[in-house]
Amino acid sequence: MQPATTLTIALITVFGTGGLGILITTGGSWQRLRHSVLTQRYLSWLALALIYTLAVGNGVRGAAILASALAIQAAREAAPLLQLKQLYRTILIGCCGLMPLLLPIAGQWSISAILLIALVLPIVRGRVAELELAVKLIFGVLLIGWTLAHLVLLAQAGPAWLALALLGTAVSDVCAFTLGSLLGGPALTPRISPNKTWSGLIGNLGGATLALLLIAPMLPDLSWRLALAVIAIIGCGGCLGDLAESLLKRWAGVKDAGGWLPGFGGLLDRIDSLLIVAPLLAALLALR
Repeated sequence: MQPATTLTIALITVFGTGGLGILITTGGSWQRLRHSVLTQRYLSWLALALIYTLAVGNGVRGAAILASALAIQAAREAAPLLQLKQLYRTILIGCCGLMPLLLPIAGQWSISAILLIALVLPIVRGRVAELELAVKLIFGVLLIGWTLAHLVLLAQAGPAWLALALLGTAVSDVCAFTLGSLLGGPALTPRISPNKTWSGLIGNLGGATLALLLIAPMLPDLSWRLALAVIAIIGCGGCLGDLAESLLKRWAGVKDAGGWLPGFGGLLDRIDSLLIVAPLLAALLALR
């Protein structure tokens, strides 16, 4: 089956089922449907899924452009959370935007160069007291730029692996939010994210399984061991990414990283799972 056909079937299946689920949840009421956070998230997921599919269809170039764009916006939202001064914010945004373009070409040397610049900067400015800002800058570059750069490495391995990272994470998040909202239950980590429940984690794993089943026709040589590893990475990795961003927001004393993405807050609130899943999937490919 052609990759484009597989992705089309996957999108229709996921979002068709999701739309039907929202209609059932809201009782078919237009007012409830219009103001429901589920509807807002559904539309945001749909828009991002279409962008993701476009990136998958354009191979390595599409992955690089997408990863760079995501990294720039995510860095813009992360800079206030890290409490960086304006100069360091600008450097963070620039480094994160360049990392997806440099890592596949220059490899680890690009990371070393950027981290060296971050460490030397406060010394050149004659302000050793800014060393803490340099450490935060390095953390931000690694958390956003370095992790998203792995989308390009996944695209180099084939469109199916990029689709697993992008659409697999999206489906896993949808299922986690839906199942967590419906079943509730005990919190996974009450001190970090009270809204993250054990039922949500089950939804993460269920969504990862569904995504893999839908994209499996693009991976004819997929073994059952590799399949289980992919499900664990997408499901558990997505959950860890969400918790990591929740910890960062709690440290900064804010609820959302932004406010422009309906139903989510900021882009960083939406792609936090991807920051963990992308490098873990790339590591899995390197080790298999």
